[in-house]
Amino acid sequence: MCGIFAVFSKKSFSLGKDSKQFFNRLEENVKLMDYRGESSNKLIIDNKVFLYHRRLAINDISNKGDQPFKHSSGVFCVVNGEIYNYQELIDSNILLDTNYKFKGKSDCEILVPLYLKFGTQFIKHLRGMFSFVLYDSRKKLLLAGRDHIGMTSLYIGEDNENTYISSDMKVLTELCSNIKNLDAGCLYINSKSIEGSNIYNYLDKTGWRSEDDNFAVIQNLKKIDKSNFDIVLSEIRNRFIDTVKSHLKSDVPVGVLLSGGLDSSLVAAVVSRLKDEKYFTSDIKTFTIGVENSVDILAADKVAKHIKSNHTAYNFEAEDAITILEDVIYAIETYDITTVRASIPLFLLSTWIKEDTDIKVILSGEVSDEIFAGYSYFRYAPTSTELFLETKDKVNKLQKYDCLRAHKATICNTIELRVPFGDKMFVDYVMNLNPDCKMYNFCTDNEIDSNRTEGIEKYILRKAFEGWLPDDILWRKKEQFSDGVSSDKENVIDTLKNYASKEISDSEFNDRHKLYPVNTPSTKEGLLYYKIFKKLFKHDSSILTVDHNTKSVACSTERGLRWMNISESDSNNDPSGRI
Repeated sequence: MCGIFAVFSKKSFSLGKDSKQFFNRLEENVKLMDYRGESSNKLIIDNKVFLYHRRLAINDISNKGDQPFKHSSGVFCVVNGEIYNYQELIDSNILLDTNYKFKGKSDCEILVPLYLKFGTQFIKHLRGMFSFVLYDSRKKLLLAGRDHIGMTSLYIGEDNENTYISSDMKVLTELCSNIKNLDAGCLYINSKSIEGSNIYNYLDKTGWRSEDDNFAVIQNLKKIDKSNFDIVLSEIRNRFIDTVKSHLKSDVPVGVLLSGGLDSSLVAAVVSRLKDEKYFTSDIKTFTIGVENSVDILAADKVAKHIKSNHTAYNFEAEDAITILEDVIYAIETYDITTVRASIPLFLLSTWIKEDTDIKVILSGEVSDEIFAGYSYFRYAPTSTELFLETKDKVNKLQKYDCLRAHKATICNTIELRVPFGDKMFVDYVMNLNPDCKMYNFCTDNEIDSNRTEGIEKYILRKAFEGWLPDDILWRKKEQFSDGVSSDKENVIDTLKNYASKEISDSEFNDRHKLYPVNTPSTKEGLLYYKIFKKLFKHDSSILTVDHNTKSVACSTERGLRWMNISESDSNNDPSGRI
């Protein structure tokens, strides 16, 4: 994981004194993402394009992996992320006729020969988490793109003379005022042959992504019954093991975040099995965080003993959340309540991992709840069609929530977080299963499992890994991260709410629509985060990069409120995991 920045001039960069001042200004602003790596390089091309790369060396840690990548044909590229199928692409020989000579063994270098072979369609061949900027000087063509779910961030800003592209919004706020996200699964194209710029979604609109009638889409998804149940479980298990394998590729030490919940525990358990099979030879280092005696701390300790990992548990106090609140919002570049809450323990944990270890890469359990319908409110889904639509919306919004948090709350401490459940092929396989099998009562309604007398979320995932974890972990009910790190004596969410009530007066809150007309928050807690964000990132366009979802319960879309018959103003309308 790295940091990338680019400037594309609509004409050409100014010369003389103005040019020196302009580039000095760029240099000052890109320093704001120094935390993303340990070394940096820059390149000016045709007096029209400025490329900058801040490198966190993960694969091929020699200088042969340094960026920007450049080719004699006039192609230049900077990449942030990991391309998990780069070796498969090389071994497949599809690039032989490009006669491309690899400079080193960096996985990201694969983008250059892929572009030479396939042009703008090259992005469809990538399997990984990534964002990039590529410039073809012969065609005067600039491309920028993001992966399928937005595991890495990318922002585009504009002024009258230039287009700016950056991994971090904070780099852009002093350079331009018109800032927006480049959406996940999208390719940005700026070319002399096109008036202005174009953005298009490159993901295949087949299967679960189809834009056909919802009923027709669901009818074509893979149904599960007694006849094929064991086969599907085997597919889920084997595909996930292969995905974890691909996410372990690294030339630097790797660790695992272990909350003690189902998803992170399964990641850790698979890593443990792979170590037993000699695929992974290093000690398994696992990490967890919580207030003293929190449910996550206790559950994670049990899993760590089961898989025999080298485990470290960090304690913090609920009041610490207040102390670091502004630092967290600056790091994650959002004021969304759920994201801020869950980022606080992750920010602290990655801080301490950096201070105490040589770990540069950590695996985590995000995205499972979106694809397997794992959030608590999914039990209230009235039909499988409704459930399918909700999971589809949740996956498409990951870029604004869990992926954003996972990436930014860790990279701010120069640590790369990888998400095996978010692998494109695994996401597509699970989302292409008929949603009937993700309903809360699937196992009891279909007499699939005579040992289960009540429903449970993510049943098929749990069943696929039966025997891999202690039963009380495998069948543990869902906890939100910000709730799981709390205890009966210390609750992080309540501490934040109480602090917001003191900081935001009733009069300011009542006047909030007049004072803050753009994406006006609906609670004092939300207004507190919003004000901190506005102070840091200034522009209304920055505010609009955040998904304004005030109609949510337990991380749902507005659909979840309807399922539970809760109004937007109901006291139960809490955006975290409480039901």
